[in-house]
Amino acid sequence: MTTRHGNSQGENDQPENDQLELPFAEPEPPANRLFLGLLLDEDTASDVDRVGERLCAENKIACSRLRRDRLHLSLHSVGEFLRFHKEAAREACRAVEMVAATQFQMYFDQAMTFSGRLDHRPTVLLGSNAALLDLRRSIGKALVRGGIRIGMGFNPHVTLFYGPKAVPTQPIERIPFSVREFSLIWSELGRTRYHVLGSWPLKR
Repeated sequence: MTTRHGNSQGENDQPENDQLELPFAEPEPPANRLFLGLLLDEDTASDVDRVGERLCAENKIACSRLRRDRLHLSLHSVGEFLRFHKEAAREACRAVEMVAATQFQMYFDQAMTFSGRLDHRPTVLLGSNAALLDLRRSIGKALVRGGIRIGMGFNPHVTLFYGPKAVPTQPIERIPFSVREFSLIWSELGRTRYHVLGSWPLKR
């Protein structure tokens, strides 16, 4: 906005160049995430949690371990939203209804720390096999057919905890995980709340 002031001779000053400063609010960060993934069964979650506890103790890390009922392996993100997006959840459910895959077993066999905030670095277990990649590919194709954009990168892992330093990358005693279903999960970011919106069993 340009302002003008009268001077003592009755003439106008030149337009000023300063802009009107308006109070713009910072954009609100997303508080909800929808994703498709594999929730660990009770036995697998217990084995995985014990590894997390050991790594924290051995490396003297003041860590924030994930609760056992939240341990999961993400397959595809559906999106992040300010508020729960009911229509996005419906679209994802419709898209994956016809995914056909067979149950399989995989193993977690390595621990490492990913990069991240210096005080909040995720330590994870890694594991993968061809059947896992095939399942993710089938779900991805179904989402695309349903008009949902997907990411291409995939590094299959289960997050154990967040902490201020890294643990040395290392092999662990293999932990078996029998994959029998995949789920659509609504995560309330920052509130450590998960809601399973739907689960689809794999064929035997």
